[in-house]
Amino acid sequence: MDKKTPLNFKKMAAAFIVCAAAFLFSAVGAWSAEEGIPDPEISCAGEAPIVCRVDETVNIRKSPTTRSNIVGKLRRGDRVKAGDLKNYWRPVFDVGQSVDGDAEPMGYVYAPLLKPAGNTTSKARISTAGQDPDIRRVRTRVNIRKSPDIRSEVVGKLRPGDRVKAGTPEDGWRPVFKTNRDGDALGYVYAPLLKPAGSAAPRTKVRAKAPAKAPAKPRVKAQPKAPGEVIAELKKQVDDLEEEVLDLGDRLDEAELHTATDKLSFDFELRSRCDSIHYNEVKRAPEWFLDAFSRDGSVFRTFSSVNDLETTWKGVLNPLVDMNGSLEKVLALKGFGFDGLPATFAENLRKAMQLGSHTPNSESYNLDDDTIWTNKFMMNMKAKIKPSLSFTGRLAMYKVFGDSSAMKVNNGAFGDIFLDSNTSSLPHGDSIRLERAYFNWKTKIGATPINFSLGRRPATMGAPLEYAAYGLEGGSPLASLVNMQFDGASLTFSLEDKVGVPGFSFKLCYGVGFESGWGNSFSLGHDSDSIKDATFGGFISTLYDDGLTSLVVNYAHAWNITDGFSGLMVMPFQVTRTDEWLFNARGEGIDKERVIHIKDNSAGVITKMEPYTNIGDFDLLGALFRTNLSSFFEDLDIDLFLALSWSHTEPSQLSDHPFYRILGAGLLCNDDLKSRDGYSLYMGAVFPAFGDDRLGLEFNWGSKYWFNMTSAEDSLVASKLSARGTVVEGYYIKPIVGRNMFLTLGARYYDYKYTLSGNPMGAPVPISDADAIGAIFPTPDTVWDLYTSFTVRY
Repeated sequence: MDKKTPLNFKKMAAAFIVCAAAFLFSAVGAWSAEEGIPDPEISCAGEAPIVCRVDETVNIRKSPTTRSNIVGKLRRGDRVKAGDLKNYWRPVFDVGQSVDGDAEPMGYVYAPLLKPAGNTTSKARISTAGQDPDIRRVRTRVNIRKSPDIRSEVVGKLRPGDRVKAGTPEDGWRPVFKTNRDGDALGYVYAPLLKPAGSAAPRTKVRAKAPAKAPAKPRVKAQPKAPGEVIAELKKQVDDLEEEVLDLGDRLDEAELHTATDKLSFDFELRSRCDSIHYNEVKRAPEWFLDAFSRDGSVFRTFSSVNDLETTWKGVLNPLVDMNGSLEKVLALKGFGFDGLPATFAENLRKAMQLGSHTPNSESYNLDDDTIWTNKFMMNMKAKIKPSLSFTGRLAMYKVFGDSSAMKVNNGAFGDIFLDSNTSSLPHGDSIRLERAYFNWKTKIGATPINFSLGRRPATMGAPLEYAAYGLEGGSPLASLVNMQFDGASLTFSLEDKVGVPGFSFKLCYGVGFESGWGNSFSLGHDSDSIKDATFGGFISTLYDDGLTSLVVNYAHAWNITDGFSGLMVMPFQVTRTDEWLFNARGEGIDKERVIHIKDNSAGVITKMEPYTNIGDFDLLGALFRTNLSSFFEDLDIDLFLALSWSHTEPSQLSDHPFYRILGAGLLCNDDLKSRDGYSLYMGAVFPAFGDDRLGLEFNWGSKYWFNMTSAEDSLVASKLSARGTVVEGYYIKPIVGRNMFLTLGARYYDYKYTLSGNPMGAPVPISDADAIGAIFPTPDTVWDLYTSFTVRY
């Protein structure tokens, strides 16, 4: 590692080309293999116009893009006539409508959501005309349903032994008809419950539900049977009873499986990515200064009776430096380290170094990681328990190729700590962890729909990160303010109809960031009451959303922020404190003082970053505006977004953690308790490129005291949205199999202006002014991250 050489752009470019070439080679191979094969997503394929159906509620949009206005809806089982396929969308028409060059469609539907309608052209009338008769019987009581869906209305019943004529299968269901005539279907029966009728004469005993206004149920007259037929049928029924016992388990399994899969759905995402990361002008403290922290301080300790800053500065440190020529030489003397110093004296010694201009300058170096590969896997779970009750969950795994350790060396950012807020959102090995799990209960207060939700919240990958992810909005809070895992609750009021504004809603939110009485070494100790739980609450309000243009406001207030979160990490030191007596030169006990012990951690021992202090409160406020220009210019499919944010900190006390005590660190402050205001700007645009390709450009800026809660942002460098400085990013998305598989090529450039981005502990200083104290944690000046990835969703 060369400490003085400039950033090697040739090396960067070579590393990026290696990653990109590997992915492009795979992409071309996959693409070539698909030539001439219909896209597997488009199941309703054929020459237009073609009759299709939908199996779930589907939006009809004004133009072929998900950002266009919703002009209608298709419900489960609805059938439409679909026009020519274009870019995965089809124009749709009424089934009875004539489709010609001048026909006006109802709108556009995303083609993969359209399913083949079979031989039927209307959901109201079904006929067996032209079909070969397929006589089936049932062995148990079976419901006849209005449509091929377990949740549709029951319109009749079949009893054991009843026979029906079965029509063309549709998604595991079959329309059924009376055996003695053609005509309208009685309804639908789950196909596995229909068994071959055998050689017995067909008969039909359908117990149909009466229409709403009908006075009586329809009656079906049974066909007369000859005596020989009756005996043969009785013998057949005995055989059927024996077979029924063996078949009962299989039939129940089939029915239960259908019911379960109808209510519970899974989808998966796997992303393989290669990054080429290059740090330039990384500031850090000199090695000799860092070594002094863990060296014996027994001689320094003899001066500890001096407990005021001025005497420590002018009466202790200055004479020692003058006598030995430099601070480096003083700290090299035996017994002049920081290990074993009383907390007050250590703090005054650090201040005296800065007041006397004895603090050494930081050093700079460059660092390259030419190729680092990662795999990220997510499994989403959804269950509709009742129309008013649903469950959503996600399991996730994120790992670096060739590494499954969950711990990292702490470089000063919260993303370096294995926290409850980022366990599955950053690379932490091959363990599958729960990212989110919550229920939604829908009801009404008067005429106002409300939604109550409780559990591990959907608080990662919020808007507007969906553009770069080439997916749907992944979380509730604005990503510019909150992007972290947490547990909590929400209560949403849908006010669109009340106020007459499209999409208007108001959501109250609550979360817990740290629980002080569980899982900590002091949970039952004498200090257990000294740390309060860290909690936060706020609201998210959608002020307007018409499907193309939206405006969202998000506010959060955090109470009792702690100087640690029981996270795990590897520190360069092991820092502890004890209460010890101080003695004078005659060996007499003077006072009891907290003593700081600092040991070198060259063995890489994992440290639990346990909180010692509640350091204050802070506020976050942000607004996000999004639009697609097709709302103003019909053929201009360009997405734009702009997010403005504000943060405000109110420190209550400095940290009492032994390490932060030496640094005098508090909530965005050092040695004082000043409130700070921070500001952030985040904007971007996504343009159409070749075919369905997308080109995105993004820019964000953060001020000196900007702070947010984005420790779970998906980045190997650091959260770009927490940067105190500027970040520019560009990416190109190439769909290969629609949205099921796509390639992304991108580059991100960080230009930091201040230290400690994303860290609330301590006051940030300009990168150019960072001395050894300010660079205790390595701080880069600029960073390049070049990346390419393959994503598969199914």
